[in-house]
Amino acid sequence: MLKKKPLIISLILIVSIILVWLFINGEKPINKEALRLYFVGSKYYYENEYNNAIKCLHQSLSVDDNYNFTYYLLGLSYLNLNEYTNSLNYFYKCNKKSFKYYPYVNYYISLANYYLSDYRKAIKHIEITLKKNKRQVFLNHAGISYFRYALKIKKENTHTTKSIKYFNKAQKYFFINYSKNSNSAYLNNNIGWAYLELNKFDRAIKYFNKAIKINPKNSNQLNNLGNSFERKGRHIEYINNAPNNISLSNYLEARKYYKKCLLINPKHSKAFENSKIIEGKLKKSYNITNFK
Repeated sequence: MLKKKPLIISLILIVSIILVWLFINGEKPINKEALRLYFVGSKYYYENEYNNAIKCLHQSLSVDDNYNFTYYLLGLSYLNLNEYTNSLNYFYKCNKKSFKYYPYVNYYISLANYYLSDYRKAIKHIEITLKKNKRQVFLNHAGISYFRYALKIKKENTHTTKSIKYFNKAQKYFFINYSKNSNSAYLNNNIGWAYLELNKFDRAIKYFNKAIKINPKNSNQLNNLGNSFERKGRHIEYINNAPNNISLSNYLEARKYYKKCLLINPKHSKAFENSKIIEGKLKKSYNITNFK
């Protein structure tokens, strides 16, 4: 009996710590069986066994449905299975200001909406997150959410000034991150992409070049750089109302980077399509037929 005493004391201490922790984090006391099932579910979650985690967490909720962390972990489990609508259902249920992980819940709500292409809701919830926490991952997600929303508006050919507003918002968040991590190829590429959509071609070229210098084997970045030269050439041609040597030099640079992209990734459909378009342009407007 004496040997069991330290074990009993330890268990009492663990339960006491959990209850105090729940109180501090704004949680109501939870049924012991529900708590046990929650911990089993969390174990499965951290072992990447999301379906088993979901099963245990649902069992926990059937015993006691007042535990925010169960909803939170269910949301994460469904998110990892790419079941975004289901994940939102559970994230919304624990989206309370008293909940310790309130900023993170809003980040994951934003992320799920982003994957569902609902960029307005993605923006709404990432802004709530940023009021509480300005981690680099949150800032980057804010930038890309604004960027995708701006692209969507631009594609629909509505509110041109509104799309520019959101492209500039995206740049704001990209540059906050850039001040801390200028050697990120991903970030340089995003900044270049936003400048390209704002028709600031030289700036786009500058940042795509930086991205390629950091990661020279990224085919998407090479295609983006080619696209920047092509669009710059078309813009110059439009302003002068005729083909000219400056636009020609940009078209040739565009083709060069499309070909570099295809050397790295021969299956890059965009670069293949772009290179054919640019070669057609060079044949028609500049009588160039000999392509090496």
